[in-house]
Amino acid sequence: APAPALASVSEDERIARELVSCNQTYRLSAVLPGCGTMSFFEGARKLQACSQPRLRAIGFAAEMFGRIQHKNAAWPPTSLPDPFWLGLHALACDENCAFTYFSLAMSIPAPVVTVPLILPGCRRLTKVQLLLEALRCDSNFTQAYIHLASTMVDLDIAQVQLASGRLLTLRDVYLEGLRCDSTSPDGADLFFNLQMTLGNDETVTLHDGRTLGKIGLLSESLRCADEADHHDRYLQMGLELGRGKTFTLFDGRTLNRRQFFLEALRCDDTSFDAFKNLLLDMNDQVDPQMELPDPEPEDLAFWYSVILKQHVGESYAYHNFAGLFPDDGASDELPGESLTKKKLLIEAVRYNPSAAHSYIALGLLNETVTLRDGRVLTPTDLFVEALRYCRDRSIVHAFMGLERALAKAGRDTVTLHTAQTVTRQELCLMALQQNSRSAVAYVHLAELMATSTPPTPSVTLHDGRTLTQLQLYNEALRVKPDFVRAYRGMARLVPEHGTVIMYDGRTLSRAELLAKARV
Repeated sequence: APAPALASVSEDERIARELVSCNQTYRLSAVLPGCGTMSFFEGARKLQACSQPRLRAIGFAAEMFGRIQHKNAAWPPTSLPDPFWLGLHALACDENCAFTYFSLAMSIPAPVVTVPLILPGCRRLTKVQLLLEALRCDSNFTQAYIHLASTMVDLDIAQVQLASGRLLTLRDVYLEGLRCDSTSPDGADLFFNLQMTLGNDETVTLHDGRTLGKIGLLSESLRCADEADHHDRYLQMGLELGRGKTFTLFDGRTLNRRQFFLEALRCDDTSFDAFKNLLLDMNDQVDPQMELPDPEPEDLAFWYSVILKQHVGESYAYHNFAGLFPDDGASDELPGESLTKKKLLIEAVRYNPSAAHSYIALGLLNETVTLRDGRVLTPTDLFVEALRYCRDRSIVHAFMGLERALAKAGRDTVTLHTAQTVTRQELCLMALQQNSRSAVAYVHLAELMATSTPPTPSVTLHDGRTLTQLQLYNEALRVKPDFVRAYRGMARLVPEHGTVIMYDGRTLSRAELLAKARV
């Protein structure tokens, strides 16, 4: 049923709507937009004292959410010791208030996202379960879908189950969020993230019946996004669009790949990625109609030097620029000096000494380097430094890079920045703990088991599974079905006339394994 007009609802109901609206969009303004001069805090406290349990719950949940999002704000003191207790008060008022469960979920910091909160009735709910409870109470809660999706990505969760029993994949969660909101900046983020779940030629059907591919979803994201976010959309559309192709946007403009990069530059004229991809698209063919500053570019190297001049002192620019160079260290002549991949990465570390990605890239060059601060680091040292600063999934590359560096140095152990001494086998296990879908880690671990003295018959992973060498190779192929090195390793373990049952149920002989290893 349609919501009653604001004139026909009580002041408390109007305040509750304003609080929920402000909280769901994270726009916690000092004054509630539709409630005169009442502040957000005053609105929350007013509802806490009203007679209706549902509205009281919203009042407690709103204050909780506000205190979490603005920890340093000068909010009036509360007699309750912690925002979590505000959530418990909200549950005591109404255990079916979606906003309460959402606010409780937002109270869980990233490092302990899998640790459950203990709620009344001895219920133990993790962040994912709290968000699912919010959706049980309100299936149109856009922000709950958005945060559920981001938590699924962070924890590598394939699907979740709603209270109705329906199973949702990550793509389904984005689609449900768009069913609730496909016009606001929240909708822009949902469209953008949904396209990332599609393959190049895949399409998806929206709630309104439209079938869109990656670029169509990006166009919708551009339509909904705030102007400050247009750069990312134009850039991504240019990256997705093939050379020689065009796409017609929601506003009727038809652009080619190069024009999308130009639009991204108009939104942010210091964008390294837009500039870089525009230059790569130009290659040796410069469009005379393109508005570029003088002098006319004679080659790409000149423009790369222009990029660095615009980004002096910005670590990411040097790191990204280094990515254009081949790994063999070949250099391009730039005005005034010869730059190599190694030099650029050293500059990236100079301007950001905690740039884990740059330490990893330097380590992969397999050279000893002298940093600008005078430190002389071997490849092993570089990967140890990377592990000191890694805060994302690149830590898997650091673990595996360190394991390879030890192998090349003829060593089996290394002392990490934490003073912990680990073996190459333990590094592989650490990598799998961070990402259980690292095919390389499974294969390296299996190979290390074979060469250990005495050979290791099995190994126990962080999730409790105990796997043999053959099973490790099988897990690698489950992740990467064309991994030649895994087939070769399996073939060594299978007797001449023997067979092995693969992860997908197929039975392969040793001869068939060797045939796949030769592909």
